[in-house]
Amino acid sequence: MKIISFLNSKGGAGKTTTVINVARGLQLKGFSVGVLDTDLHQQSVAQWRQDADADFFSVDVADPKSVQTIVNGLNFDYLLIDGAGSLGEEIVGIAKISNLVVIPVKPSPFDYWPAARLFDSLKPLNTPIAYLLTQARKHTTMTNEMIQTLIDEGSSFDSSRRRHTRYEHDKVAAAEIDAVINEILEVI
Repeated sequence: MKIISFLNSKGGAGKTTTVINVARGLQLKGFSVGVLDTDLHQQSVAQWRQDADADFFSVDVADPKSVQTIVNGLNFDYLLIDGAGSLGEEIVGIAKISNLVVIPVKPSPFDYWPAARLFDSLKPLNTPIAYLLTQARKHTTMTNEMIQTLIDEGSSFDSSRRRHTRYEHDKVAAAEIDAVINEILEVI
């Protein structure tokens, strides 16, 4: 089972939306997919899953410290972990068991700075890490500057997500998610 964690210490970065869309995209490609939601305050994954009528497996994790125990009892092609913005030191434990950590980040310095601190704190783990630019508006100065910053760091997916909608309801969003999925599959 390949584990992909979507982590960012800042809320509103697009973690849950990206997780749900990647999960559904992988499922439509024929993979078995599970999702762990570590943000019990929101419980967004379960709501999205229900609204989208998706049939991937999801678990709301009551204690982020129990992720490893829960993971040991699962068997999917891919397990996606939606990391709560409020995770503290548990974020390192989740990253340690991951085959890939994706850090969704919006094109804003206020979003980039905490993401960069997280990236730097996870580097010693030797787990592949990649930024994913989310909620990007094409051809804006802020987006172009963020893209250049991520290129300079050398740890970003080429894909970015502009749409904040469900996979199957928007062909542009589906194409963006497919591009992200293809990059994920190349890394792991």
